[in-house]
Amino acid sequence: MRILVVDDDAAVRRVLVKTLHEIGGFSVEEAESAEDALQKIESRTFDLVLTDLKLPGMDGLQLITRIVSSTPEILTILVTGHATIDSAVEAMKRGASDYLIKPFAMEDMLARVRRVLEEKKRFVSIDGRSRGCLFSWEKLKEMKEGQIEFWAGDGFTRLKIVEVSDREGILHMITTEGKLTWPLRFHKLEEVHSRIHRREISVLAYEIEKHIPTWGNYVAGLLKYLGCDRVGP
Repeated sequence: MRILVVDDDAAVRRVLVKTLHEIGGFSVEEAESAEDALQKIESRTFDLVLTDLKLPGMDGLQLITRIVSSTPEILTILVTGHATIDSAVEAMKRGASDYLIKPFAMEDMLARVRRVLEEKKRFVSIDGRSRGCLFSWEKLKEMKEGQIEFWAGDGFTRLKIVEVSDREGILHMITTEGKLTWPLRFHKLEEVHSRIHRREISVLAYEIEKHIPTWGNYVAGLLKYLGCDRVGP
């Protein structure tokens, strides 16, 4: 796993790089500005970017926005201070995977980085993954923020995601008639997603109903919208 640390303070970069490499065992590079980071991203492959909020020129939020739009496979974590915690919330809305509030313990930083990267490994290790599949927790949050509507599996009911809780790992969907789902847990959606890509079940309501009772039709529509019915060979 390759990590890019972005901070204009050389001493801070040195400590983060040393901790991530020597204790975490990661391959780590560093950049002193967002512009420098984007140049490195163009020529190298990274799994995660750990960026400070306050940078010369383009700030950390703008950098995250650029990364999410151009290379969404690279995960991001924002580092911010207590006085700018609203920026951390904004970063999550823009697609960041997590945030760290200064001052933080190196052990906590490593734990958060490992958790984010473990989530990425689970997605990329699915055998027979769809070429066009967009399923991810970040994509579900993006759909909620954008108020994206989609059809249920039967093609008769319009739906949208109205709540996504990072703390509890759940989401709610609602129909245009106002019918709200019970809490749908992401780990159950991920389990169904994995079964589809392993060819154990198909994106059909009655198949998904066995694993997510009552809401199989709605989940089938969500997974179809995300491309899970276009499984590669």
